[in-house]
Amino acid sequence: MKLRNERQCSKVLVVFARDRETLEEDFVGLALDREQELYVREVVESPELQCLTEEVKLRGWEGGYSENHKPELVYLVFRGGRAQNQGHSDDDFDPEIYGAFVDRQQAEWFAEKDRYIGQKIVPLHVWELKPGWISSNLRWD
Repeated sequence: MKLRNERQCSKVLVVFARDRETLEEDFVGLALDREQELYVREVVESPELQCLTEEVKLRGWEGGYSENHKPELVYLVFRGGRAQNQGHSDDDFDPEIYGAFVDRQQAEWFAEKDRYIGQKIVPLHVWELKPGWISSNLRWD
């Protein structure tokens, strides 16, 4: 019997909140495991907001996570939405996760190479976050 030698693919859990009435979405948290994800949901969900989670491959990270082996920072690339530390505006598009990286330069290169689609410039933003981050600046506040 031949065993397949597959490298373990680490993923991050990117949590969004959706307004149940308008269906607008906002990025609200970053988790490395289901326990962190559930905590984000517990903090954010309400009768008005529902959380949705997307699993995203963490590029540049080998192996899984443990207490002593986990990324200090994660760089997320979003299509649409807003830049990190920028307030919300009425013109914001719902953010779409485009990639996750452990290296800022790699994330910025990825964002820059995919910024142009056809003749249109697509807004891509790189966010630098610690795993376990929860937004204190929700779109609906």
